[in-house]
Amino acid sequence: MNTLFRTLLLGWFLTYLPQALAENMSSLDNAHMQQMVHQMNKMQQCLQEIDEIELQKNQAHLNQIENELRDLCGAGKREEAQEKALEFSKEMQNSKTFTRIQACSKEMQQQGFMPKFPTLELDEQGKSTGHICDQLK
Repeated sequence: MNTLFRTLLLGWFLTYLPQALAENMSSLDNAHMQQMVHQMNKMQQCLQEIDEIELQKNQAHLNQIENELRDLCGAGKREEAQEKALEFSKEMQNSKTFTRIQACSKEMQQQGFMPKFPTLELDEQGKSTGHICDQLK
């Protein structure tokens, strides 16, 4: 069974959510707009339960990792970047902050109001079927 690793999620969430919502709003009718507002309010209430200091720490760490990954990919060190991304993914899977963000945004993603987080899928041997450098382009 495939396992999904989430990579670079906190930064993605904080960076792209406003843009994704703006893009989706242009195609919504009134009923969908009300549903989206309701889901956004639920998500906001849920996110307020996250420790802000931990969120800031995770954001700083994420920015550092993203810069390192971009540098590695830009230097042609794809395998080193992939290893670092997978290591970071495992770290994020064990993060209470990330787990909470993921839970808070699940309904918004399921409803199609925001895109799903970027992922690296693993095959049965635990090897990634995608590459982080391709996702960072």
